[in-house]
Amino acid sequence: MHRSFMGTTISIISFMLVLFLLLTIPTRAQRTTTETPKTEFIFRGFSGNQSNIVTTGAATIKPDGLLRLTDRNSNVTGTSFYHKPVRLLETNTSSTNSTVRSFSTSFVFVIIPTSSSNGGFGFTFTLSPTPDRTGAESAQYLGLLNKANDGNSTNHVFAVEFDTVQGFKDGADRTGNHIGLNFNSLTSDVQEPVVYYDNEDPNRKEDFPLQSGDPIRAILDYDGPTQTLNLTVYPANLKSRPVRPLISRPVPKLSQIVQEEMYVGFTAATGRDQSSAHYVMGWSFSSGGDLLTADTLDLLELPRPPPNTAKKRGTFFLADWVMELHARGEILHAVDPRLGFGYDGVEARLALVVGLLCCHQRPTSRPSMRMVLRYLNGDDDVPEIDNDWGYSDSSRSDLGSNFEGYVSSDRASSSVASFSVTRVSSSSVISGR
Repeated sequence: MHRSFMGTTISIISFMLVLFLLLTIPTRAQRTTTETPKTEFIFRGFSGNQSNIVTTGAATIKPDGLLRLTDRNSNVTGTSFYHKPVRLLETNTSSTNSTVRSFSTSFVFVIIPTSSSNGGFGFTFTLSPTPDRTGAESAQYLGLLNKANDGNSTNHVFAVEFDTVQGFKDGADRTGNHIGLNFNSLTSDVQEPVVYYDNEDPNRKEDFPLQSGDPIRAILDYDGPTQTLNLTVYPANLKSRPVRPLISRPVPKLSQIVQEEMYVGFTAATGRDQSSAHYVMGWSFSSGGDLLTADTLDLLELPRPPPNTAKKRGTFFLADWVMELHARGEILHAVDPRLGFGYDGVEARLALVVGLLCCHQRPTSRPSMRMVLRYLNGDDDVPEIDNDWGYSDSSRSDLGSNFEGYVSSDRASSSVASFSVTRVSSSSVISGR
C-alpha cells in the first residue's frame, strides 16, 4: 500500500513536470523567434563600401571616400541606402500590437551651393520600405516623393528633412534653413529653424546655415519604450555635443509608418534655379540593443570635406565664368564692356589666361610672380591650362547659361577671331593696358 502510494505520487510529479515543459518550451521558442536582430554599422568614409551602399541617380561614392548625394546640376535627385533592410518592429507575444524598437544614427554632412545661386533644395535621412525611389521628383520633393503620392498613407516613409529653400506648399514650410519631421509627406509635422543650444547657457540658441560648406553633425536617437525622438544638429567643429537637443518629443505616429523591414538612408535633390552639392562624410547606425547611442564619428577619422567654395563665392564665381569662356574660345567676352574697343585684344587675352593660371587649385601649378612677368613680357610661352584647373564639383560646369543670363546682354564683342601671344611692353603692363 505504501509503495503504491509512493508510485502514484511520483507519477503525478512526473506528469506535472512534463506538462510544465510542454507549456513553457514553445513559449520560450516563440519569444526567441520574435526577437528583432541587432543592426550596427559605421562608415568612416565610404571608400571600399560600394557593395554596402545602394546608390541611384546622381548619388555616387567619390574616390576620396565622400558619399555625394547630388552634384550641383539642375533638377537632379540622388539616393543612398544601406544595402540590407533593418528590422525595427518588436512583436508583443501577448497582443497583436507591434512597437518600433529603439534606434540611433549619427552622420556628418556638407552642403555646398553653386556660386550663382543661394543653393537648394536639401536632403533627408529616411526610413523607407524600399531603397528604390523611382518616380520621386526633384526640387521640393527631395528625391523622396512626387506630386501624385505626397501624403499617401501607403508610402510608409519617415524622413528628417534638412531643407535649405523656402517653402514646400508656402503656407506650411515658411522659411528655408530648417529641419522637419515628415510622415508620408514633404509637409513637415514638426519644424524647427536650424540652431543648437549652448551648453553653458542651455536657453541660448546659436543659429547657423545648413549650406555653409562646413561639416555639420546630426544625431538622431529614438527611444522605443517612450516613443520619444531626440534630434541634435550642430557644427561638427564644436568640441562637445550640445546637451539640449533641437527637437525632443514623442512621435507615436512612427508606429503607424514603420513596417517589419525598413531601409535606412538618404535622399537629396536640386531645383531648376537653385542647386547645391550634398555630401555625407561618415555615417553610423545602431538598432535592436539597449542604451543605444550611435558612434558620433571623429572628424579626424573621416575623409576631408570637399573644398568650401561657398566661402569664396565672390572670387570663384568670376574665375569659373572666365574659365568657361576660355574653354569656349570666347575669353574676351570677360572684358569689361565699358572699355568698348579701347584695348589691345592680344594683351587682354594674355592677362586673362595668366590670371586663370594664378587661380589654379593646386598651388604648385600656379606661376610665381617672376614667371607671371615673363609670360606678360612674352619671354616664355604661356602653358596650356590643364583639365585639373578647377575645384572638385566646380560650379563652372553648371553655371555657364546661368551667368549669361546674369550679365548684360549687350556686352561688347570683338571681331578678332584669334590671337597669337606676342611680347607685351613693360610700359603696357605698368600703365594697366
